[in-house]
Amino acid sequence: MKAKHEAKSKTVKRAFQILEYLKEENGGTLNDLATEFDKPKSTLHRDLTTLECLRVVKKEGSTYHPGLGFLDFSEHARNRIPGFKLIQDKIEEVATETEERAQFLAESHGKGVYVDRSVGSHGVRTDPTIGQRVYLHTTAAGKAVLAELPSQEANSFIDYYGLPAVTENTITDRDELFNQLSDIEDRGYSVDKQECLEGLHSIGVPVRGPKGDAIGALSVSGPSHRMEGEWFEQELPNILRGVSNELELNIKHAADHQL
Repeated sequence: MKAKHEAKSKTVKRAFQILEYLKEENGGTLNDLATEFDKPKSTLHRDLTTLECLRVVKKEGSTYHPGLGFLDFSEHARNRIPGFKLIQDKIEEVATETEERAQFLAESHGKGVYVDRSVGSHGVRTDPTIGQRVYLHTTAAGKAVLAELPSQEANSFIDYYGLPAVTENTITDRDELFNQLSDIEDRGYSVDKQECLEGLHSIGVPVRGPKGDAIGALSVSGPSHRMEGEWFEQELPNILRGVSNELELNIKHAADHQL
């Protein structure tokens, strides 16, 4: 029984690894997958056929690509975030007002996941894409979420993932990170200066749910030459803190009316 369970677990894990590979490589053939996973083609063909039947993989000629089968699940997961529709509207408003890129990030299994974004008239159209996972310590939004977590939980995430450097400016020292998290908690916003992407600065604020815990963080990102001075250090933090406060009041009000 145990061996059967382990075999099923390996099959499920391999299926998700296949999907991840097809996403990262923008598709792949059966030969590509056999080389990547060092498995018999017959085994991988069986996996792919099953994934096709589940509509999470689509075959185009001899190349397999991720399908649309997960789209409904993803939308359902996003809509489970308290007040997500309110958050979407505010992200668009912030992007329009600041003319930069605005996004919302939520924590999932110790990493940050971008669940929505909007690009203003001058916004940079770089990553993140919706669904992209990032290390929490590398972004303004991620650090805003980390600052809201109990230190034991934050430490457990760091123990598991470490503090890898994404750029030469990424914080990789635990003590330095926690000192910064303390500052974030005191002032109510976080800063990322080229810690996730060279040439990009960001400001982030937590957004709390009806129970007072952070459901995610709202951030604005832009080129470092625009994100500086009084605009970056005072005006933008004030805009985001005001938006966050308004969101939290509306989310709580909506939750109260559902009781």
